[in-house]
Amino acid sequence: MAHIIALELTDEAYERLKQSADASQTTVEEILADNVDVVLGLTPHVEIDDYPRLSNQALWLIVAQPFSPADDTRMRELQQRERLSEPERVDLARLTTEFDRWVLRRSMALKTLSERDVDIRAYLLRD
Repeated sequence: MAHIIALELTDEAYERLKQSADASQTTVEEILADNVDVVLGLTPHVEIDDYPRLSNQALWLIVAQPFSPADDTRMRELQQRERLSEPERVDLARLTTEFDRWVLRRSMALKTLSERDVDIRAYLLRD
């Protein structure tokens, strides 16, 4: 179920949203809804094609999302074994695919930020 709300924006905020909407061929409402979902963590896997519509803050949230610690532990455990059963091979393939998607999502969020002239060097050079 969706809810309609009235939102008061400054002219500057509206113009920035409108420019972003025009550039991505969508509506201001869709951009706002996408960003709210990301900020609230309701859409953990926003499509990469939608990244240009997201705010810088929403993109940084994607970058900051950790890979599941439980999945990371399980993947490392399976990678260290010499022999795997068929169900374990399937599980490792699934975990590897999830990890690859996580890396891609983060990389594309950083690329989008960089294309907006956001300085991502501090993030890339951290420990």
